[in-house]
Amino acid sequence: ERYFQALADGDATAATAMTFDPDSDLFDSTYLIDDVLGAATERISDVKVTALNDPLVGPKHKVEVSYTLAGERHQSSLHLKEVEPTWVFLRNWKIHEAFATTLAVDRDSLTQLTLGGEVIEGDATYIQLFPAVYPVALTEPDLFTADSTELVMNGVDDHDFVTINPTAELQTIVQSQVN
Repeated sequence: ERYFQALADGDATAATAMTFDPDSDLFDSTYLIDDVLGAATERISDVKVTALNDPLVGPKHKVEVSYTLAGERHQSSLHLKEVEPTWVFLRNWKIHEAFATTLAVDRDSLTQLTLGGEVIEGDATYIQLFPAVYPVALTEPDLFTADSTELVMNGVDDHDFVTINPTAELQTIVQSQVN
């Protein structure tokens, strides 16, 4: 529950610290940071965590989590892994993988996208984001427009995307170059 409270509070650092292997090749933590999650216009709320198996049996544990985001209720499950106990006998658990979803970034665009004020840079084709509603902007708003000013990453089945189109100004510039 502390993990999801950290996400609800915008504390990506605390959430990542509760992940079994934050340096794993399974996910890219570049954008799983306080600046990005903290800039979200909405984060998960009304979180409920339910154990799906007995945590006293075995080194692995599965939980179901439900939460509200963008006015909708979402549900998912997570795997936990046992780590070093406290005082020899108190069992401790960490999230096996970050509760983040993948956003596909179209690198063919001539402008860059910013999420929560952070520019999506480099050769990123897919980026990981914690579930939240992120403000979207473009680095060259005079030449390109986005069809949305926010991106909802619900943590379960992300179908939201942002379409980038040229402005009339850019079309005029290109047409003058062609003529």
